[in-house]
Amino acid sequence: MLNKTLWFSLILGLTSAALAHVAAQPEARTMTVEAESPHATQTCQVTYSSGTFYTSTQFCVTVNGNIPQFKVRGGQLFPPAGNAADLEGYGFCDVTGGFSYMDYAAYDNDTWNPSTLKQIGNTVTVTRTTADGNWQLTQTIVNQPASAASVGGVKITMKLKNLSSTARAVNLVRFATPDVGGLKNLYNTSQYSASGLFEYGIGLTLTVNSFLPSFGQEAYVQNIQSGPDPCNPLEFWEMTLPYNGFGSIAVLWDQAGTAKVAPKGTVTVVSTYRGF
Repeated sequence: MLNKTLWFSLILGLTSAALAHVAAQPEARTMTVEAESPHATQTCQVTYSSGTFYTSTQFCVTVNGNIPQFKVRGGQLFPPAGNAADLEGYGFCDVTGGFSYMDYAAYDNDTWNPSTLKQIGNTVTVTRTTADGNWQLTQTIVNQPASAASVGGVKITMKLKNLSSTARAVNLVRFATPDVGGLKNLYNTSQYSASGLFEYGIGLTLTVNSFLPSFGQEAYVQNIQSGPDPCNPLEFWEMTLPYNGFGSIAVLWDQAGTAKVAPKGTVTVVSTYRGF
């Protein structure tokens, strides 16, 4: 029969093992950061980690609302920060004015004011206006922690407000270049989802989660690694799938001028990244 000391040692060992398998969670904190510059950045401001072993997931968010790093089971799905191919971000086209706004982490088109980031636990909110004063973009980025059965993800809501006195039609895009050190990867789409699969069996999916009556929705593969021009978003659309090469994935909400965002009105779109 085990004595009390041995029982205590056994229980302590089992408890320690169980704790080692608990998924890491973000700090339940509140933080506000004002960007020092309006320009694109790949520097991580907030990092989330969750899951263990086969479901371990990690991603980070910049002060401008980009997600330049995403890891699954320790495998980085984007090139290292500072690499020109390390691209993830967002853009929109003022169809009425014929003008693009974009920020793809490695570069932007010099159309923004500095942003403000706020974090409360699993939620990051990034707000910024355009340099011409016509638009305000608010991004709500929510960590979806991994579970024992599934890797984690990130839900992104983009709310675009028309600050001008003119009704305007818009297109919105979200874009990423999943790439692991310059390898040619396999890109594909299913209905409203686009994904990149790497040679050793991990990948990233970008999915449309909002369907607006006055917009068309599209998930697609590009045959280039650069971000799309929001005013010509399908210029490099790869229609022969699966595409094996240097590519990227994107989702598009296309208003095509059939309806407009009223002065002081808003349009909101939602998408999700999830590893596999």
